[in-house]
Amino acid sequence: MDAPHLVAISAYLGAGVLAGLLAGLLGVGGGIVMVPLLLLIFDQLGYLNRDLLFHVAAGTSLAVIVPTAMSSTRTHARYGNVLWPSVLAMAPGGLLAVHLSSLVAARTSGGALCTAFGVLLMLVSTQMLFFTPRPRAGPLPMPDWLSFFLTGAAAGALSFFFGVGGGIVAVPMLVLLLRTPIHQAVGTSSALIVFLAIYGTARNGVIGRGVPGLPEFSWGYVNMLAAACMMPASILMARVGAHLANRVDAIWLRRIFAVVVALEGLRLALT
Repeated sequence: MDAPHLVAISAYLGAGVLAGLLAGLLGVGGGIVMVPLLLLIFDQLGYLNRDLLFHVAAGTSLAVIVPTAMSSTRTHARYGNVLWPSVLAMAPGGLLAVHLSSLVAARTSGGALCTAFGVLLMLVSTQMLFFTPRPRAGPLPMPDWLSFFLTGAAAGALSFFFGVGGGIVAVPMLVLLLRTPIHQAVGTSSALIVFLAIYGTARNGVIGRGVPGLPEFSWGYVNMLAAACMMPASILMARVGAHLANRVDAIWLRRIFAVVVALEGLRLALT
């Protein structure tokens, strides 16, 4: 194995460590770390033409997120922080959005999507930092079922388009729309991500099948070599992150998450 590939594998492992830690600590799926690093790695190694870079980075990220989110969800469930009725209520909207997004992703301008999504995330981070939801007293701004459906749909669409898992919007929507406590929002988001990432990975494999110019060991838009290198590190660190999440003050966890959202928004807006 030559030096460039050794460097790539080392980078995959490092990305897996960071992704797993964020998945467990913040419920964001880890894609906000994996996608930009995979873009850099693929570009530097010359694996892909630039038209395919983002598709493969996002598809590979979702594949790695599957076991990472499973590991994180298991740990959160031990602490009683996974609200399974909420997960089941969000799943239909999320899966429908993943499917529809897969049909239009190749025909949508990536630059326009990144800019719009980046602005949205910066707005969400501002809300998370400076707006504290009131206790659940009195009517909510919309029915519970609609809030759950919209939360799942937003997470599903952004999960597929950007390979970020969906928790980056599911957590703030659970907190702000449904007034879910932050620790339970993180755990519930992790469980939702499992469903979204599994279906999103399958869709990436199907729609990318037969596309010319993909690297070796690829199933459609999923690079299996990169995914295999990143999965073990991300699974281990997801457990560490989930344990840490339950030892961090809720206010500080909220602030940390808001900062992560803001940084991701800035990155996407400038891409």
